[in-house]
Amino acid sequence: MTDDSRSLSDQIRQRLTLLRQQRQVLVTLQGQNLGELQLDVEQALVELDDLLQEGDRLFPTTVTPDA
Repeated sequence: MTDDSRSLSDQIRQRLTLLRQQRQVLVTLQGQNLGELQLDVEQALVELDDLLQEGDRLFPTTVTPDA
């Protein structure tokens, strides 16, 4: 990997960390009575969790050496 691609990977991992922190806002909203918006919040959580999971798969925080 080149320095540029590592830098980009680091940036993406940092953004994933930021998204994890901001996810708490949706969790807080989920606990409130939002009426029709409740489904939107729940869907946003599902999609955000999928995005974070995919990001972790594509940009793992630790790289294991080839065995």
